[in-house]
Amino acid sequence: MKTVKAQAKGMKNWLLHNYSEEQVADIWLLGPNGESEDFIYPWKFRPLYKKFEAEIWEVLKEDANNAGFRTVLQFIAHLGGEDKVESVEQFEFMLVWYVIRRIAHQVVNGVADDED
Repeated sequence: MKTVKAQAKGMKNWLLHNYSEEQVADIWLLGPNGESEDFIYPWKFRPLYKKFEAEIWEVLKEDANNAGFRTVLQFIAHLGGEDKVESVEQFEFMLVWYVIRRIAHQVVNGVADDED
């Protein structure tokens, strides 16, 4: 059975501290084309990426493994959006956005954090 252990708790706390539950639901439902200016400019994600870089890669590694990919980069390519990546900032944006949407999905669907 596949498990979800990497819950991105630091990023989850950041998201829930900075956005209402309704906004988090919009993040999940609308994606990066939603209403919030906070989530449309790749350069705004750089500080988040730097702050949560280790957490982001733990989530990516776990999701890649759970999805049956041999490498994290194969998984990242599977996510799509590679045609929009022309800089490091855009790559970081894609990774941060993936984890933020994953957290929003967990919040909206009531997925609890694992307490190891």
